[in-house]
Amino acid sequence: MKARMTTAALLLQDFDSEMSNTRRTRVGYAYEIRDLAGRAVHLLRGHR
Repeated sequence: MKARMTTAALLLQDFDSEMSNTRRTRVGYAYEIRDLAGRAVHLLRGHR
């Protein structure tokens, strides 16, 4: 369980720094959120 939370936290951290480093449109932001969510779900399903 800890590994899952750590991976998710790292993904979110990376995502946050990425967003602050580059300016994007709201549409781009929405796509990034969707992509991040998709990756998180994939990781959680893959590591039961």
